[in-house]
Amino acid sequence: MWQSVKYTNQFLTDRSQRVVLSNAASTFFSVTSGVPQGSFLGPLLFLIYINDIVDLFDGSNVCVKLYADDIKIYLVITNDTHCATLKTLINKISEWSENWQLKLATNKCQHSRIGLSRSVCSADYYVSDVKLCTVQNVRDLGVLIDSHLTFRDHINSIVSRGHLRAMQIWRCFLCKDASLL
Repeated sequence: MWQSVKYTNQFLTDRSQRVVLSNAASTFFSVTSGVPQGSFLGPLLFLIYINDIVDLFDGSNVCVKLYADDIKIYLVITNDTHCATLKTLINKISEWSENWQLKLATNKCQHSRIGLSRSVCSADYYVSDVKLCTVQNVRDLGVLIDSHLTFRDHINSIVSRGHLRAMQIWRCFLCKDASLL
């Protein structure tokens, strides 16, 4: 056990890096924080580093999904109290990220209201004083889902890309005679 801690400590201390582009290279500089990118242990260490974020949601009805460096939270909202709960938990995420020195990409943060009713709590949500934009479609692991939980836009996107590819192939043929093809 202690041997593993010793190796991990050696792996993370006294690191340096440089930038190489074509035949030019920068000078080496010291790396004092962060997870080494491009390493075998990097993703595992990052997961260990952020794993406690789910503790923020203990005792709440909020569902949390983590995937790599993305987090999705969701809550069934039926009244203003639920909106306030969601706002509080978003603030906790913001505070957690500041404490752990992990800057949130506020330009990538967004929210979506899923369901048929729009009358229940149409609150605005903020991360670090930046208002989250409301989106009608959310891409999750490559799948586009709309606010009514249909896959219509996703299917249309796939059909459109398929049509584009078919037309590119069609243009490659010199002869377009159906009987010959």
